[in-house]
Formats: sequence, structure tokens, C-alpha cells
Amino acid sequence: MEQIIIHHADGSETPLFSRKNVSGISKATQKTALLSDDAVTIGVSSAVPLPVGIGDRIEVYGRTYKANQLPQPTKNGQRRFEYDITFEGLQYDLIDAQYKLPPDAYGDTYYSDLRGHLTVLVWNANRVQPNKWHLGDCPATGATAYKNINTASRNCLQVLQDICSEWGVEFEITPGDGFNTLNIKEKAGITHPFTLRYG
Repeated sequence: MEQIIIHHADGSETPLFSRKNVSGISKATQKTALLSDDAVTIGVSSAVPLPVGIGDRIEVYGRTYKANQLPQPTKNGQRRFEYDITFEGLQYDLIDAQYKLPPDAYGDTYYSDLRGHLTVLVWNANRVQPNKWHLGDCPATGATAYKNINTASRNCLQVLQDICSEWGVEFEITPGDGFNTLNIKEKAGITHPFTLRYG
């Protein structure tokens, strides 16, 4: 397994394979599902407590994951600490933003094309995390059908998932220099030129 390094908010780093901390990874799983889960869970054993805080980040296969909750260490000996650390994809930052309609909307629904709905979604995300979200690749205004979307009592991630399902598209979030870019594609991710078979 390759080295996984935790990048802390203060700029420091903690490698999870470390002779200094006598630490190593006992297990690591990545769970990714289209328009749904995107998380990495890592089991770590260490001789000293690890400095893991909310907002700490790791890079796995070129994707950024962030700790949104503190791990609960288990002490299994004088110098043996066990951690199960969950790092979540950038999409989970959208859960913190409650989706609100713009002033020109009526009731709990908004009638617009795909780009219009996503523009409102990015505006909502930036209300909670100012200047952190940008809309990247997306069909032009008027290039997609106009539809009503019900957004009552929902967060931005739920609305984004509904929008993608409604228009049959997929989203991809890429980190930039201090901001995240939301890209809309027909097919997100990478298509590999080989076929895997089993059985």
C-alpha cells in the first residue's frame, strides 16, 4: 500500500506509515457510489496518539478526502492506540448548506434549466462557505429542458443528487486553490480501456 499522509490545517503533515510514531495501517477501504457515497475509512495502529482533527485531508488516487468528525481512539495497551478514521469526499461539505430558493421563486419549487438550478445551488453553498464553490463544466443556459424541482427542507447535497437524477447527468467536484469546482458531465470519472471479468 502506498503512503497515506494526513495534511493538517496548519500546514503540518502526519504520515500514517511512520517509524517515529511506530504506526501503520491495518486496513483501508474506499466506498464510492454514483450520486451517493464517497468515503475512505482507515484503520491505524500507533504507539502514540495521532493528531487528527476536523478538516484534516488526505489524497487517495488523486481525490481529496476530509475528516468531518473526530475519531474515537481505543487504547489496547501501554503503547498501542487503535483508530478508525473516516475521511469523506468534498461533496459532504454541501450537507452544511440548507438549500434556499432565490427571491424570485414562488413556494417550494423553482422552475429553471439545469444551469439555472446549479447556479442557485452554488449560491447556497457560498452562503455557508463564502467564495469556496464555483460552477465549472455545465451545459449552457437554454441547452437543457426547464423543470420544476421541489427543494423544501433539503440540503445542497440532496438537491444536487436530485438535479443530476432529473437531467440524467453526473457531478464531479475538483479541488482548486482554496475553492472547489462543481463540474457536470454525462459520465463522471475515468473510463478505463480494459475489461475485468471473474468467474
